Amino acid sequence: MAGQRTVEVVRDAATVNMWRLEIEGTPFASFSKIDGLSRGVGTVERADGGTGIKVKLSDQVKEYGEGLTFTRVMDPSDSTDLQIETLLTNLMDHGVKIQSAVIFKYHHTRLLRKYILKGLMFVKESHPSLDKVGSGLYEVAYDARCDYWEPEQVESTPQAPFINSTPVGS
Repeated sequence: MAGQRTVEVVRDAATVNMWRLEIEGTPFASFSKIDGLSRGVGTVERADGGTGIKVKLSDQVKEYGEGLTFTRVMDPSDSTDLQIETLLTNLMDHGVKIQSAVIFKYHHTRLLRKYILKGLMFVKESHPSLDKVGSGLYEVAYDARCDYWEPEQVESTPQAPFINSTPVGS
């Protein structure tokens, strides 16, 4: 119908600005925060014999940070938490790396960034302090190592998969 407006209805407002992990082409889980996504190169120092000045040069060896930390609020009603625990137990027990993974960053339901990860290996699962007077969210952190990552160009800004569009007046 001409002139009809559309209203977006968010099914899960807590994950509007989230990170989503896809493992080997399969959507896996959303995370509230991912830390440690960094890269750089090493340096070497050389002294110029004529001037006595030390210069720093790149050794051209790429380093992809000390590790990644995926943080997620545990929700007893969400079966994803059990899937994460099952996968991590299998990966850590057998020392297996995930050969291909992608992390997507959404902001206000729009895809903002995309990173391709190679050689992702989860190494630790950390639960919050089990304090009886604690009133905060139950955030679980998953530490991982990655051999290599690169950003991938986002062609358009598709909506996140948890958005429904409903025509107004329907």
